Amino acid sequence: MKKEIETTLVRFPCRIRLCIDRYEGDLAGRIYSDRYPGTLHFKECRELLLLGDLLFDQCGYPQAFQERRSFSGENARFAALAPQEEAGDRVGALATVELVITSRRRAGWQGFVLRPDETFEVRFESELELLRWLQEMLKIKEE
Repeated sequence: MKKEIETTLVRFPCRIRLCIDRYEGDLAGRIYSDRYPGTLHFKECRELLLLGDLLFDQCGYPQAFQERRSFSGENARFAALAPQEEAGDRVGALATVELVITSRRRAGWQGFVLRPDETFEVRFESELELLRWLQEMLKIKEE
C-alpha cells in the first residue's frame, strides 16, 4: 500500500496540508501547500472548500471538471490567494492531515487523506465524505 501512495504522490503533485485549530460545530484552521508560499486561513468548511478550489485553480491541478466563466477583464479569483502571513508552525492545534486531491469530477473533490507521517488514512469521493470523516476524527479525538 505504501508503494501505491508514493507513486500516487508523484502523479498528483498539488496536495495541501490541513491544520485544524478549532472545531466548535464548524472547522477553522489553516491550509499550506508547496504550490503556494503563504498561509491560507479558513473560519468554516465553506471557506476551506473555496480556498482549496482557488489553490487548485492557481496551480492548474487537478483541473476543474467545469470551467468557470468570467466576463470581466481580470481574473479576480486569484486575488484571494495573496499571502496572509509567513508560514510558521505547520501543525494544527486539534489535528493535521495531508489532503491529496486526485480529481475534481462532478464539480467536487475526490482523493485521499494521509496522516502527517504519510501513512494512508481514508479515500473520499466528495467534499461531503471528506468533511464527515474530518468531523468523526475530531469527535474521536475529543473523547
